[in-house]
Amino acid sequence: MNNWKETTLGEIGKVITGKTPPTSNADFYGASYPFITPTDIKNYFNYCSVERYLSEDGKNFQKSILLPKNSVCYTCIASIGKICLTQQESQCKLKIEEI
Repeated sequence: MNNWKETTLGEIGKVITGKTPPTSNADFYGASYPFITPTDIKNYFNYCSVERYLSEDGKNFQKSILLPKNSVCYTCIASIGKICLTQQESQCKLKIEEI
């Protein structure tokens, strides 16, 4: 017997698209908030390790897309379909969507 219910992603969570703060403003980058890029997401479902971080200013520049811990992120451009979980509050690049 099949107990699976067909649904949309929008019904189980909020789908948002990441955004990159201007790289010309060095004050947006620092060591506080992980900034996930497609290269940080490997080909298996797991927490990802990031190479770039945002400062408090960078986080506040795009505070509407602050992801809580354990958000699901997936690539939607270029290497499509790679998936990871956030380990802490994070933000991510435009090429990634989150639930």
